[in-house]
Amino acid sequence: MTCHIGRAATDCSRTRSRRSTTRRRYHIPSKDVKVGQDSVRPVQSTRVLGVYIDGDMTMTTHINHVLSSCFSALRQIRSIKRSLPSHALDTLVTSLLHSRLDYCNVVFAGLPARDLQRLQPVLNAAVRLLSDSSSSCHVTPLLTC
Repeated sequence: MTCHIGRAATDCSRTRSRRSTTRRRYHIPSKDVKVGQDSVRPVQSTRVLGVYIDGDMTMTTHINHVLSSCFSALRQIRSIKRSLPSHALDTLVTSLLHSRLDYCNVVFAGLPARDLQRLQPVLNAAVRLLSDSSSSCHVTPLLTC
C-alpha cells in the first residue's frame, strides 16, 4: 500500500510506525565519545562566551553563576560602602550588577518564571544596600521614594 505525503510516495506501514513512536529525550553520555582518532569526555556544563550551558538546557548553571557573581560583588561593595559618596555607590552598584545581569540576557528568554524569579533577590539586595536598609526590610516601600 502506498501513501502520498507531500510529493513523496512512501510505504504506509512504515509511516504509521514512525509517527507512533514517542519523542526521545537525549542525555549526555557518561562514557568517552570517540570522534575520529580522539576521545572526548562529556561534561555536565560548559562555558561559551561567559554563558554556562548545561546538558538539559535549563540554564540553572548559568543562573547559579550569575547569582554567585552578583552577591559576591554586593559583599565587596558593602565592605567599602562607608568610604564612598552616595553617587559613587549608586554608579558602582549599577555598573557591576547590571553588567552581570544584562550580559547575554537573551538566554533568559523563554525560561520559566521560577527561574527568572531567582534573580530578583539580587536586585532586592542592591536596593537595600543603596538605601542602607536591613535585610528584613521590604523592598517595595524603598522603591517608591
